[in-house]
Amino acid sequence: IGTSTDITDQKNFTEELEQKVIERTEQLQIRNKTFEFAESIANFGSYKWNLKTGELEYSDNLFRLLDCEPQEFIPSYEKFLSFIHPDDLQYVLHNGENTKTSAQIGESPYRIISKTGAVKYMRSNGRFTDNDILIGTMQDVSQDILASMDLKAKNHELEDANAELASFNYIASHDLQEPLRKIRGFSKRIIDAADDNLSDKTKDYFDRINAAAKRM
Repeated sequence: IGTSTDITDQKNFTEELEQKVIERTEQLQIRNKTFEFAESIANFGSYKWNLKTGELEYSDNLFRLLDCEPQEFIPSYEKFLSFIHPDDLQYVLHNGENTKTSAQIGESPYRIISKTGAVKYMRSNGRFTDNDILIGTMQDVSQDILASMDLKAKNHELEDANAELASFNYIASHDLQEPLRKIRGFSKRIIDAADDNLSDKTKDYFDRINAAAKRM
């Protein structure tokens, strides 16, 4: 004794569901690849930090920013601190405690020393989810910082050059005026005192001297 059941609808539903799962998986893979590409282009990495458990996850590109291979080590807050430049460690520690207590992230740049010894300027940003998980990014802003420092240095050089120019202008407008006034004054006295004894050519010379001194 047996039974036969038409499971066509169930079979079709199962196949449709499997197809949707495949499509969804492909979409997620494409999205992940797109995000990884965006991280590489923008020179940043992402992380997820569970403040309750201390569990920390890094994206592949965040490892690369540290000059490490993707998933080379198990991320942890202590491991992250080991990359911080000694001069910036207290600042980062303060920001870390502030993040835990106030859910605010300091965005000021800080320096790290990568696995290869390279010093890089980083800027972190992120936001908290409802279950105390911090989703954030860490971006390499070394080029921007170095460009800004170079601009400040050039501005300082320009200020020094302007100060030298101002000093020169003072000399030109003060120290040179007195001799020129004497040249003009004595030229006029000579003309006034010996006017009758001077030839027209000599008078013309004195007029030219006076005019040149006036222009100067």
